Amino acid sequence: MSESQPPLDSVAYLVNGLPSLLARRVLEQVLCFEPRAKVFAIVHADDVDYVERTLLELEPAQQGRVELLTGDPTAIDFGLSGAEYLTLAQRVRRVHHVVTPSAIYADGANADEVGAALGREIVEFGRAATGLQAFVVYSSADVSGDRSGTVLEAELEAGQAFPRPFARALALMERSVRSARDQLPAVVIRPTMLAGDSQTGECERATPIYQLVEAALAVPATQVVRVPEDRAPLHLVAVDYVARAAYYAGRRQDTIGSTLHLTDTHPTTIGHLLEQVLDACGHERREKHNLGSRLQQPISDLSRACAALRGPHVFYDTRQMDRLLGQSGISCPPLREYADKLVHFVQGRRKRRA
Repeated sequence: MSESQPPLDSVAYLVNGLPSLLARRVLEQVLCFEPRAKVFAIVHADDVDYVERTLLELEPAQQGRVELLTGDPTAIDFGLSGAEYLTLAQRVRRVHHVVTPSAIYADGANADEVGAALGREIVEFGRAATGLQAFVVYSSADVSGDRSGTVLEAELEAGQAFPRPFARALALMERSVRSARDQLPAVVIRPTMLAGDSQTGECERATPIYQLVEAALAVPATQVVRVPEDRAPLHLVAVDYVARAAYYAGRRQDTIGSTLHLTDTHPTTIGHLLEQVLDACGHERREKHNLGSRLQQPISDLSRACAALRGPHVFYDTRQMDRLLGQSGISCPPLREYADKLVHFVQGRRKRRA
């Protein structure tokens, strides 16, 4: 680090994506490992109250280092006033642009518009923030769309279709970031499906994993659960692992210009996942079945939750990320180590709603 640069732990960050669980975990990484860092966060007006409540879970000294700005990552200048935007661009040195379905909505009708806006606004901010040292953009391995086989980290456009509109929006955002890589210290993070937090079990209600666990908990103990026989790999990754790995990548100069896949190198299957969830639920009655067969209520809810997890038979190349994390001590925990925590978390949510 040159003498003209401020100490690393005194720099200002921009962390977008609150109130998503992933953005909260990234925020915690910054506050924990950089005790003098200032963090700005752009939050939609509808989410400000909730985000303020989540910040109360932080230590008081950490709370004081977070400043919320009411805006929208897809709006021109993030929806900030001209003065706010220019001040933010002058102060920020490191960006973590977290984009998840819980923070940004995209459907078949607006996916192109949302993707173009996400890419345009974050790239324009990167150009305006001339003192940037790191520019971490969170996409998803789902940008591979309906591709099968092995997907390399460097690949983006390969003629794939996008069954999920949100993945198309992310691909368009990535395209914009790629086009500006010569001007920005960018690294793109592509996690596979987020399973939840491996330490606390917290997972977001709208995710397929939460829906699966909730459906499994609703099945009567006397009911036989039909476990799908499906060999397609299911790529799950813990949210806290993604936050740690992405934060680590953003601290290194040798990641600039890279796209990094984050996943479990030993993927599970839908059937294996369900078996682990059922074990954690204490549900013993089960049998194998074909995923496409008809089921009756309440098993149909569980069947739909399993079907929502289905994807193409694809594997994600992780060689660059493997080299990066080699001696860091950061590794992806296997689902079997925290499946019981996911179930416990969802059980607690169900009890509070009852």
